[in-house]
Amino acid sequence: MRILQVAPVPRDVGGINTGGIPTHVWGLATHLAARGHDVAVAADNRPASAGEAVVEGVRLYGVHEYLLGAGAARLASPRLAAAFLRARRVLGPVWSVGWIARALLGYDEAIREFRPEMIHVHALEGRFSLLHELADGIPLVATAHSTHYFEHAAPEHAATRRALVERNLESAADVVFVSEYLRRRYEEIFPTRMPHIRSSVIPNPIDASLYSPLDRTEARTRLGASADREVLLFAGNLIPRKAPLAFVEAVAALRDAGRPVLGIMVGEGEEQAAVRNAIASHGLQGVVRLDGFRAQAEMAAYYSAADVFVFPSLMESFGLVALEAMLCGCPVVGTPEVLPEVVPDGSGICVPSFELSDLASALAEALDRTWDRAAIRERVLCSDWALRIADYERLYASLATDGAGEA
Repeated sequence: MRILQVAPVPRDVGGINTGGIPTHVWGLATHLAARGHDVAVAADNRPASAGEAVVEGVRLYGVHEYLLGAGAARLASPRLAAAFLRARRVLGPVWSVGWIARALLGYDEAIREFRPEMIHVHALEGRFSLLHELADGIPLVATAHSTHYFEHAAPEHAATRRALVERNLESAADVVFVSEYLRRRYEEIFPTRMPHIRSSVIPNPIDASLYSPLDRTEARTRLGASADREVLLFAGNLIPRKAPLAFVEAVAALRDAGRPVLGIMVGEGEEQAAVRNAIASHGLQGVVRLDGFRAQAEMAAYYSAADVFVFPSLMESFGLVALEAMLCGCPVVGTPEVLPEVVPDGSGICVPSFELSDLASALAEALDRTWDRAAIRERVLCSDWALRIADYERLYASLATDGAGEA
């Protein structure tokens, strides 16, 4: 089957930013290609100027800042002109005319050149609006990865963003949710829309071969963490909903209680300056350190070195980093919502609230507990792409059959 994924991609293959969705999309694309499918990704975080490329059997089309140039004339064609006007109505005035034109042309070029039999768009937001206009009879499925687009938006944008997702749900026929928690949340927020779509839940898989436990002494030596320190690890974008400041505060509380803790933070983002200020104000120099962005290949050493992986997010719909940590044998301590779905019994502690005192208490309990790190890895091996890729193949096959029947 010829399958076009529409989504961001990791930095390793030209993406200009990173996160769980790019990691997921690239895993899906490469494992489909390894199974013999023709796969392409129209990547809206890969510069269009980078041109086409084939990496690990996957064709890449860059859509970010697509250059209008001669392609602008295509917007005058009846098909694209109509698609542009419909997209403008759905997206509303917040989205610039230039962005819509560039993205529409970039996606259209990928569709025309690749000629997919299936389009999988990883959003129910802006990119879905455009792909719905361009699909033109090609089966289209969307994955809802989160609600943070509108639930954690600035107050002045939240209502507009929620309305856009609701309008797109009117057009969507098939939607994949990455957790039961997320599907339930959509049912709570959009009770009149959800009964009209065909929904399925496919938990995010992971490539287990990339995350294997390393010798802990060797891993700590590589990271410069001495054997007498209790290592707490945070890995994620430094943005408000990931709660990096809560991590700093919790480490400070444990330090103040006399524990020999070392907090390591991997990631970057808008909260970086605030995190540095919090480290300074608590006198945590040498206790909390910022290691910045790290490539996927480097993360096994971090998870192997850590005593506990800390996952204090205010909202998560899944959390691939928790799987990464557990595949390296590291127990997870995290906040509510999706955590019980992702972290099996005996592999971590779910914090009962977002209160700092509860997080610090859970971390102290985790540090005092003896964990079976081999068993932690064993429990999540069922999430490996090699075992879960068939879920997507069955989904695509059913949609292709439904589309043929409707035709």
